[in-house]
Amino acid sequence: MTGSTSALDLPLEIVNTDYLVELSAISVPAGQLLIAFIGPPWGDALSPSSGLDLRRTTPPVADVVDVMVR
Repeated sequence: MTGSTSALDLPLEIVNTDYLVELSAISVPAGQLLIAFIGPPWGDALSPSSGLDLRRTTPPVADVVDVMVR
């Protein structure tokens, strides 16, 4: 999905993808920003019996961020 944010007039591309496969393929040109929205809970982080525990995300949130930084 490509569009433009009206408030900032910036190009916008939204990608819903597997983090390991696609993040390694994303290239950000010099002078441009990459903004990633990481939206847990996933995996076992949310359960009806114990509620929300972000330490139980699978993969861990920190792993996703590490892949993005590399």
